[in-house]
Amino acid sequence: MTALRYGDPDWCEREYNPRVTVPDMAAVFGRWLETAAATRARLPHQAGIAYGADPRETLDLFRADRPRGAVVFIHGGYWRASSKDEVSWAAAALVPAGFTTVVLNYPLCPQTTVAGIAESCRRAIAFAWTTLLGEAERRCLIVSGHSAGGYLTAAMLATDWPVRGLPANPFAGGLSISGVFDLRPLLRTSMNELIRSLRETP
Repeated sequence: MTALRYGDPDWCEREYNPRVTVPDMAAVFGRWLETAAATRARLPHQAGIAYGADPRETLDLFRADRPRGAVVFIHGGYWRASSKDEVSWAAAALVPAGFTTVVLNYPLCPQTTVAGIAESCRRAIAFAWTTLLGEAERRCLIVSGHSAGGYLTAAMLATDWPVRGLPANPFAGGLSISGVFDLRPLLRTSMNELIRSLRETP
C-alpha cells in the first residue's frame, strides 16, 4: 500500500475534510445545533442585527449584565457552509463570565470569495465597535473563531483598522480554534468546488 503524501489529492481530502475521517460528524453537528438553540432560548439576545447590505451580513448580540469585555466569535464551515446559528453556544460560558458575545454571520462561497468574507467580518467588527459595544466592552475586545473562522480571526488581527476608523489595535487578544492557515492543500479537495476563489500560485 502506497503511503499518501502531502499534496496528493487523496491525502489532502483525508487531512482537510473532517467528514472523511469523523464517522459521527452529523451527530456532532446535531449536538452543536441543539446546544446553540438551547443557548438562544436561555440567554436574552438581539438576533439578526444587520451590519451590511447582504442578507447574510447579520450578527447576534448576547449582552453581559455587567460587561468586563466582549468576544466576537466567527463560525467555521470552510467558508462555504454553516452560520451563526450553529455556534450560539459560544455565548453560554462567556456571557455569565461578563463577556458580551457577538456571533457573526457572513456571505458564503461561491457567492463571494474568501477575501470577500474577510471584508464582511471587518465590516461587522467596525459596526459592533462603533454602534453596539460600550467602553468596558471595547477595552477588552477579543476576536475568536473556529476552523475557517480561525483563519478569519487571524485576518482580523492583521487588518489595518485606522483606515476604518478604529484604533490601530482594537483587540486585547485573539483565539484561533483549529484555524486553517495553509490553504494550498484545499485546492486539491472536493471542498474547493464551492470555495472556488482559491487559486494556485507560483
